[in-house]
Amino acid sequence: MLGNPGNGLSSREYRFELDGHFLSQRDKTVYEAKSPGAKPQIHEDFGFLSYDTSLKKFVWRQFHNEGFVNEYRLDSVSADGKSMEFVTTRIENLAPGWRAKKSYRILGADELDETFWLAAPGKDLEVYTHTRLKRVP
Repeated sequence: MLGNPGNGLSSREYRFELDGHFLSQRDKTVYEAKSPGAKPQIHEDFGFLSYDTSLKKFVWRQFHNEGFVNEYRLDSVSADGKSMEFVTTRIENLAPGWRAKKSYRILGADELDETFWLAAPGKDLEVYTHTRLKRVP
C-alpha cells in the first residue's frame, strides 16, 4: 500500500563496488505499527549508482522489497556540492505515470538529510518520507 508509513528506524550502508566503478546502497527501515496488535511495516531496498558516459549523467537504480524498481538520474547539485536531487526516469512494476524524487543534503561529515517525494499519475509530488541519517562508529 502506498501512503505515508509513519515513524521508523533506518539503517543504511554505502560501499564502492567492482573496483570503485559503482556505489552500492542498502537500506532497511522498520516503521512503527500503526495500531495496537498490528505488525510493523518493514521496507528494504538496495541500489547501484553509476555514471553513464553516453548520457553524461549519474544513474541510480534502486530495487525495493515491494517489487518495484526506481531508475533515477542526477538532476541537480548545489553550488557548494552539499545538496543534490535525483528524479525518476522510469519506475518498473508500478502503474504508468507515477513519479518520484529524492533529495540529499549533507549536514556534516557524519550526518545526511534525505527527502523522498512521490506523485500518483496526474498529481503533484508530495513528501512521502523524510529521513535524517547519522553515521554510527
